[in-house]
Amino acid sequence: MERLQMDLFREWPRGTPDCPTGIVGMTVSEATYGGSGASGPPIVEFTALGTAIAPLADDDPRRRLPQLKPTVLVPLDR
Repeated sequence: MERLQMDLFREWPRGTPDCPTGIVGMTVSEATYGGSGASGPPIVEFTALGTAIAPLADDDPRRRLPQLKPTVLVPLDR
């Protein structure tokens, strides 16, 4: 997880306009290959995934999108 953060902030250094503030939804998986009778030593593979989050800039056009009003599809009073 630390390596994922290092890679993220190397790509988008702090202080740049699109710099993310952090990572959410991180998952880490591990897989082992080889070893135990196979030719060569065992290989361990780690995969880390996450979603970078960043605030929208004040002049971002997505700020001007209309706010959607929720619609009740299932009445809750019955």
